[in-house]
Amino acid sequence: MKFNYKILKNLVSAIKSREDLAEKLESHLFEVESVAGDVMDIKILPNRYSDAACYYGLAREISAMYGKDFNKNSGLKSLYSKNLKTKGRSFKVVNKVPNLCRRISVCHFSGVKINSSPKWLKEALESSGIRSINNLVDITNYVTLETGQPLHAFDFDKMSPSMNSGQVALIVRQGRPKEAVETIDGQKFKLDPSVVVLADKKDPLDIAGIKGGKKAEITNSTKNVLLTAGNFDGVSIYKTSRKIGLTTDASTRFSHNISPELVGWGMARATELILELCGGEIGKFIDNYPKKPQKNIIKFDIEKFNKISGLDLKEKQALDYLRKLGFLVNGLLVIVPLIRTDIEIFEDLVEEIMRMYGYKQLKPKPPLIFLKSHKQGDEINFKDRTRKILVNMGLSEVYNYSFSDKGDIKLENPASKDYSFLRHSLESGLIKNIENNFRFFQRVGLFELGKVFSYPDKESFMLGIAIGDKKEKTIFELKGIIDQLLSGLGLTDYSVQDENLERLKIKSNDGVLGYIRYLREHGGKISLAEINLGELFHKAQDEKEYESISKYPSITRDLSISVSLNVRVNKIMEIIEASVPQYLDDVDLIDSYIDDKLGEGNQGLTFRLVFLSEEKTLTDKEVDEEFKKITTALINNIGVDVR
Repeated sequence: MKFNYKILKNLVSAIKSREDLAEKLESHLFEVESVAGDVMDIKILPNRYSDAACYYGLAREISAMYGKDFNKNSGLKSLYSKNLKTKGRSFKVVNKVPNLCRRISVCHFSGVKINSSPKWLKEALESSGIRSINNLVDITNYVTLETGQPLHAFDFDKMSPSMNSGQVALIVRQGRPKEAVETIDGQKFKLDPSVVVLADKKDPLDIAGIKGGKKAEITNSTKNVLLTAGNFDGVSIYKTSRKIGLTTDASTRFSHNISPELVGWGMARATELILELCGGEIGKFIDNYPKKPQKNIIKFDIEKFNKISGLDLKEKQALDYLRKLGFLVNGLLVIVPLIRTDIEIFEDLVEEIMRMYGYKQLKPKPPLIFLKSHKQGDEINFKDRTRKILVNMGLSEVYNYSFSDKGDIKLENPASKDYSFLRHSLESGLIKNIENNFRFFQRVGLFELGKVFSYPDKESFMLGIAIGDKKEKTIFELKGIIDQLLSGLGLTDYSVQDENLERLKIKSNDGVLGYIRYLREHGGKISLAEINLGELFHKAQDEKEYESISKYPSITRDLSISVSLNVRVNKIMEIIEASVPQYLDDVDLIDSYIDDKLGEGNQGLTFRLVFLSEEKTLTDKEVDEEFKKITTALINNIGVDVR
């Protein structure tokens, strides 16, 4: 936003130079984007449009920066104390949309003279990029720059009076279907009830808060004037501006929800300049202000301030900064000016004091933080490693909602009936993901890391993996992925055991990590696994504990058997481990085959058994005894043929 340096210097005599002012602004308030001669381009933050996007507001801030008081606005309202008499034709104001027009002030002037503006006024407008029109229009534009309150003037004699009373009424209302308005620049806009207009008894006169209309435009022949200043709902103005494709300085200001208090300042200052530059007489004045905003009062606490800011200010010093910015201070109660719509809570006061103190004066301090256990970082790294392994195997990560249509924990205020419960499993979300992707792909591999919830207040962090193929069964592929994942994460002591025909358990050290299952309703073409990632993390960490290497040699024996194809390998390994051989250290499947010599429906398997003692060198006799325990258990339990 462009500001004229000479005007600011006239308002605040303490300003030393353009460079000094720019440095002060950047240290305490706003960024100065450029300085070209007397024109300073200052970046006004959106939350400060209500008070600082004008000369008076900026001058008040600058005065506080220089340690001075700024009381320019204190005398502006004095014009309203006059006993104004109605001159000329009577008029009234009707506000039909008080929720959209929070305040509107209207003043009648008679006998005005429309001429060119004086040089100082033209230069002030031109420095802000505004073209001079005539003295009256220029006054409304200039006062907007001074006070931040947009104004508009209507030619009173061009307004249509009531057919019955002959009285002119300025009506604030919604636009009507098939109604249109022509603006002062010749553009025509269709209206509807979403658009607020100022109108007379017959026609809309302008688009409220955005652009004036052609019908009651001020011209050189204008003698009688209605000066208006309103405050309109920011959301309504923003939507209207976007809808009709018209953005003006006024619409930008109103879209930022400027304070209704600015109306009084704008009307008072404009009245002053009209009487000075246009002559004439002031007439009837109406101020329609349905609901005044309440004052915001915040209790100040110097200890709390110093704790938040990191400073060590005295109470008087901190409150003096607020006084200079226009805040009223009554003891420890800070009364926020009504134009400061950006100040809502105590922390806002902290920011005001800190910027007046000067950000450049703040001394750097190392942050004080609580030391956290390395465990939290280890868990994050563990999750990242899990993701990396699965992605490298061709799977894609998905994120689903933590809500579902069924579960143990019901939400009190769900977004919809389909999301009424906290999910107790990742399964349903992954199945939907697979089914949705089947529309585009033959094969889909997905995984998700997320929380699941169970009654009453338990939550677990789970890993879900889903494989789908339109033609082939996927259970064996998923088991292979699980093997690769667990070994990649450092877990080797685990097994996959049958629970029933559709579900396999993933176990480690007698604890259940999760399950693998295939969906019969999909012909086994969709398989799922769900693993408790928290448990997996702890199991993998346990396996990393240091164990010394035995100084005694191991003895290896191969066990070849013939067994029915219906017997699973994991079942055989469970029996081997359950036979409780004293010195068995490791067992691995090293070969599997099918041969006619084995008989129909049989398979050949070879396991490598490693025997080891931590205390002595084993003899062949001791190993033979252990080996016999294993073969006996296999023969008795599943009828294997040892070869």
